[in-house]
Amino acid sequence: MALYESTTSSLIGTTDEQLFDAETAARIREVDLRVLQGRVEEDYTSSRLRGVDHAFHTVKVPLRDDSGAVVGICGISRDITEQTGPRRSNGP
Repeated sequence: MALYESTTSSLIGTTDEQLFDAETAARIREVDLRVLQGRVEEDYTSSRLRGVDHAFHTVKVPLRDDSGAVVGICGISRDITEQTGPRRSNGP
């Protein structure tokens, strides 16, 4: 993946703390916990990667099994820096 200057296979198994600063990693964990409780989350955030600020639009939804229980998270995050410039969310 060009954004992380890594291959997809090398990113599998990495933690948020290994990819982002502590504040960003904590924010991601908070959002993930809400999604695991059944909420859909959409967010605009800014993160520093390899010394460069990037703006992201992220949507996360709970994955459910046949009985409706939440069993995981499906998330899509797009780098929208070129469209908007870096921006910081006002909160979760």
